[in-house]
Amino acid sequence: EFSVGNYGRAAEDYSRGLRIAKEQGLREREAALLTNLGILAVSSGNSGEAETRFDDALRLARIAGDRALLGSILTNLGVIAAQNQQFEKASDRFEEAVEMARSDGNRRTMAYLHINMGALAHDRGDLDRAEKEFGHALELARELGDRRRMCHALSSLTAIAIARREYDDAERYAQEGLLHARTAKVSDSVRSEEHTSEL
Repeated sequence: EFSVGNYGRAAEDYSRGLRIAKEQGLREREAALLTNLGILAVSSGNSGEAETRFDDALRLARIAGDRALLGSILTNLGVIAAQNQQFEKASDRFEEAVEMARSDGNRRTMAYLHINMGALAHDRGDLDRAEKEFGHALELARELGDRRRMCHALSSLTAIAIARREYDDAERYAQEGLLHARTAKVSDSVRSEEHTSEL
């Protein structure tokens, strides 16, 4: 229901599942459902409720030791904190999540988190830290062949270079980003056609 935008029905389903998980003492499942309700609240524009749901989920996920779920919850809490300009709190959440992803060898999650950390540093006016984080994200995205993430990191590096009046670097980043964007668009088109032909 959530995937098709039926938030009301999705909330009912998640809440029903949450009640069952609580009754049966399924902490890991309870944490996952609370996370889903938090994501649903974010999608509905209710960041206060989302943060409450994520905080409850975080406590349960720590008890259950579910590292994958912990990383997701910490990332969501970091995003909310950044939106609320709670920069230290956001940084702490992102740092814990990226360390967890690093120890698990999850490079895709690491790339995503470094982009978030770069955006946070940029919002704080720390262009050196922002450049470093976006650079890490770009390196990981290149290793993974993740063109979308490469585009995101390159566009952010372009903005930093322009802010510093380093126009040659800005041009280089922008040109590479444009190349990846065009290639990614072609790849998406091919995947879509393949998927359609299988139906």
